[in-house]
Amino acid sequence: MLNFFIKIRLLPVAHGYANRVFKGMFPDRKQYDLRHTFATVCQQFVRREIVEVWLGDSSERLIGNTYTHIPDEFMLSEMQKVRFIPDKT
Repeated sequence: MLNFFIKIRLLPVAHGYANRVFKGMFPDRKQYDLRHTFATVCQQFVRREIVEVWLGDSSERLIGNTYTHIPDEFMLSEMQKVRFIPDKT
């Protein structure tokens, strides 16, 4: 179910449009910079191996994708642990 949701949500956004909007908002940055920020924040809350799967960077990617199947429910529960905006205390 989660994979279906992600595919549906991402497909309608045209790559060129996203680039133009991003450059308009952050002229001195690249979208790739967000990848580093995302990984850094996520690793504060979730194991590195999980973040690698999300980024598609796992060195064991082929083996992991072929021989293991991580349930969508588990990935969703891991995603819910990540906080990009600090909780107010």
